[in-house]
Amino acid sequence: MFKRGELKQLIVAMRTSGVTTLEVKRQRQSLRLVLNPGPSSHPLSQEASLLTAGDSSTDEAPDAIFDTATSPTIGTFLSRGLDDGLRPIDVGMHVAAGEVLGYICHGPLRTVVSAPVSGMLCDQETQDGDALGMGDIVFKLKVTT
Repeated sequence: MFKRGELKQLIVAMRTSGVTTLEVKRQRQSLRLVLNPGPSSHPLSQEASLLTAGDSSTDEAPDAIFDTATSPTIGTFLSRGLDDGLRPIDVGMHVAAGEVLGYICHGPLRTVVSAPVSGMLCDQETQDGDALGMGDIVFKLKVTT
């Protein structure tokens, strides 16, 4: 019904306009997209949004820099360390840039959610089985140098 690029454009348009549910029906085919409501960044132009310590959601020093690991696709979240042989992760743990933080599952397909920067995991925004849209925040990290 839609090519991958067209789906990405639909998701971007939904996020830009604040639409959380979209249904399209054509003859014998149908598509229903449901995204988590709330603010998000444009998922195609940037994979992570920077937050400064001035953000009311942090209690860190004014010079602290935060970054987010976001969902690269639509699906359900699965934590690292459940069945992949990796050590489970937890808030407060230090991770390296590119390190696997978890997966977005769509049927048998798993897409990696990786750390955009080296840092300490400050907050896990989702739990196993949570439905996510492309660009939804999965983890918040305090950037380390």
